[in-house]
Amino acid sequence: MYSEPIAHFFTFTTYGTWLHGDERGSINRKGKTHETRYLAPFPKLAALRKSQMAHEPLVLDAAMRGCVQRVIEAYCEFRRLTLLEINVRTNHVHAAIAGQEPPVKTLNGLKAYATRALRDEGLVAQDRRVWTSGGSKRKCFTEDDMASVRRYIRDA
Repeated sequence: MYSEPIAHFFTFTTYGTWLHGDERGSINRKGKTHETRYLAPFPKLAALRKSQMAHEPLVLDAAMRGCVQRVIEAYCEFRRLTLLEINVRTNHVHAAIAGQEPPVKTLNGLKAYATRALRDEGLVAQDRRVWTSGGSKRKCFTEDDMASVRRYIRDA
């Protein structure tokens, strides 16, 4: 029997800071299983992706991180979502959020609102890419899942 998740664990990265093929590995969105979704490090692919970049990688400084966090908090309040945990890092964002909005809409909303705020506050140029495409939207079904996700967001 299928049950609805109690929350989603979102992760998205800043532009150019985690390229397909880099030494950390990456995700193949077309993979159907856990094994086929993981891409092992592939230096030639990473070099190709780097050569195709329109901008330098974006690393969030303290002002940018504060802006992104404030906007995510406001987005959740406006959409009547419950922000359970958040950590805005220099090259990625983790957030655990509960609510009735479809996860893809939440992810896209978080990124769009954060981008707009960063531009409006003059923290990034108007034509600057801020985020990589897509992001992770993992489902959390139990309180144990949530405890693990919260620990990861806070401490890892």
